[in-house]
Amino acid sequence: MKRDQSMWYAYVVSRPKSSDPQPWPHGLTPALSVVTVPITSSISILASPVPAELFLPSEDQAWITDAAMAHHQVVLAGHLRGDVLPLQFGTVFRNQEELQVHFSQLAPALEARLDAIADCDEVELTLVGENPSEAWQELESKLSPDIRSSVVHSPSSRAYLIQRTGKTLADFANERFEIAGVWPPYSFAGGDLAV
Repeated sequence: MKRDQSMWYAYVVSRPKSSDPQPWPHGLTPALSVVTVPITSSISILASPVPAELFLPSEDQAWITDAAMAHHQVVLAGHLRGDVLPLQFGTVFRNQEELQVHFSQLAPALEARLDAIADCDEVELTLVGENPSEAWQELESKLSPDIRSSVVHSPSSRAYLIQRTGKTLADFANERFEIAGVWPPYSFAGGDLAV
């Protein structure tokens, strides 16, 4: 592979609901810009053209950590502007055409997934203490009108897909749970979107 050959790094499937004039955050490194690659009239991919050598095997944990955080910042920026399906860290295509063909073939499934997570955030909760089944039932009965879906990570940890209704983290807080964010819907995007 020639060292000057560019590849395309994909961060997130996006269905924007607002046109924010603010620029996207930088890509995997501060030198990489994020661009919108149209797939259909309503779906696009936030991506960056990247030098191929960026993806040579690396054991530089600091770079990997920084790149993963930059990936998350792009996903978060897309989420603030509309509905998103976060892609796995490291989703790379040989060129823009390959990226567009791949996601064009998935367009009907992407639309369905975006409909399923529309106007939602992910909230991750970890149970602190005893009686997990009682605690989860109590929480879910309190939040049932706003819960669209849930994923059980372990007996003491769950992710909920919550309708955006103006609730804050305080609405989920009590002495029985630790809250890990209000996030884009990572647990609900489907892990098969990457190549």
